[in-house]
Amino acid sequence: MERIFILALCSVSRKKLESRGAPSEEKRMRKVADGDFVKVHYTGKFRDGEVFDSSIGCQPIEVQIGAHQVIAGFEDALMV
Repeated sequence: MERIFILALCSVSRKKLESRGAPSEEKRMRKVADGDFVKVHYTGKFRDGEVFDSSIGCQPIEVQIGAHQVIAGFEDALMV
């Protein structure tokens, strides 16, 4: 069954994120680049709308772009 992911980018940093403060306007507006660390909430759904995984209600996941830590297409969606 085909899966769909809905992503909500929370923050972007050139280094591993440790602070819990809100990102600056500059960091919120710049494009994600290879090597960046991002925090993101996601919801994975099947085409029929059934949710099979979600970070909502939990902490966002942290991923380094280009490190292939998530499934194919996930990083691509963050770089759009």
